[in-house]
Amino acid sequence: MATSGEATIPVFWDFSVHAIIARGSGTGDVLNVLVALQDLILAEIPGSTSLGLPYNYSKDNVYEAVQDGAWLVQNYIEEYVASCGADAKIAVIGYSLGACVMMEALCGTSSVGLWPVEAIDSTYANNGMARVTSEYTGLDIRLITNLVIAVINYGDETNGLGQPWNVGNCTVGTGVSL
Repeated sequence: MATSGEATIPVFWDFSVHAIIARGSGTGDVLNVLVALQDLILAEIPGSTSLGLPYNYSKDNVYEAVQDGAWLVQNYIEEYVASCGADAKIAVIGYSLGACVMMEALCGTSSVGLWPVEAIDSTYANNGMARVTSEYTGLDIRLITNLVIAVINYGDETNGLGQPWNVGNCTVGTGVSL
């Protein structure tokens, strides 16, 4: 129980999450600047686990890095669900080149010039989806709400207007509403 002057943080979930995190290109360890985000997830959501995606983020050929990384993400999701069952809760998080990897893995190839990747099998990406409407484009999209419960990307160089997964923005009061 909180004493005077202490804040209590309400718990909105009764589950843990497995975060698959893909960093941007360059040198350094597998998480690089995303280690702080990983630490927050592990601290704030009890029982959670994480994986820094070991794709070849230092590869000279970024197209090959994105394609290989996307296939690796799909493989990790499939293996995690196989070992944890249908109650698995997965968050995919990407920064820069890692954001490209995550979106290609989930949605399939989205941009001209990227090497082809099929979207992840509907067993993982369509399970328990809710319909939402993008406030920006007005398009109906699907939000993954069962196995992959969160997709968080920063600095995706391939993101563009009109893509059907664009929902909300960083303006206070906007975003996804179900």
